[in-house]
Order: sequence, then structure tokens, then C-alpha cells
Amino acid sequence: SAMEAIAFYHFRYANYPKPQCILFLSVGTQPNPPQFRWIAEVLSGRDYRLAFGDTLPDKAGELITTAALSKLPLKISINENHVLVEFRLKLYRMSLTAFSLHAFEKLSGYRFGVKTLRSKNGDSYFSQLKSISFYH
Repeated sequence: SAMEAIAFYHFRYANYPKPQCILFLSVGTQPNPPQFRWIAEVLSGRDYRLAFGDTLPDKAGELITTAALSKLPLKISINENHVLVEFRLKLYRMSLTAFSLHAFEKLSGYRFGVKTLRSKNGDSYFSQLKSISFYH
């Protein structure tokens, strides 16, 4: 979300000394193929990072976005205990607690090569920012 991007920059601004060279994109809660095609075209040949939270919907969005930007479609479904991922004509099954982009890459044997950043002190950069008291 846009709020996640703002929170990300709050914590990581020192890593980006030229803010005029940064582009933040938010695809919303229901990203679609035209958005991914536009992003892949605009960012072609550029260095970029994805920042997602640590909740199950965030992890699913991270995998969907990463695959779409790599021009490799996949489908995710979730039942009571597992995440099912249809990818490259195979069905992969993972427990809800073990599911992540990294775990899926290990299970499938496919490395997307997309860099992702995750908050180390919260479920997301936004939740980390909300937990800070700005008044002393």
C-alpha cells in the first residue's frame, strides 16, 4: 500500500540518498495483469525492490507480484491448513506457517531473482511505524 511505502522510506531513507531517484508503486489489494505489464515495461532493466508485510495475504501478494513481474503466471488458493500454488504445470502444497516467497522458491526449485525487503521489527513497515511513540 501507499502507507507501507511511506513507512518503508521512514525507516530506510539513509539507504536512498537521492530521493528524487526513487519511485514508489502501490498496486492495491487486487492487482491485475495490465498493472504488472506496465510495471515490467517501465522498470525493465532497472534495479527495484519489493516491500511486503509478513501476513499471509502479504506473502501471497509478494509471490503473485514476483511471478507476474517475471512474466510467469501462477495461481494461489488457501484452505484451512495449506497454501496451494499452481505454477509451471505443477501443484505445490505448503503449510500456512511455512509459506513464503523464499520457501516457495526452495520447494519449486525456481528462483525469481526479485529482491524483497521485509521489516525486521514488525509484521510490516507500517505496523512498525504505528508502534512508535512520537510524543515523549
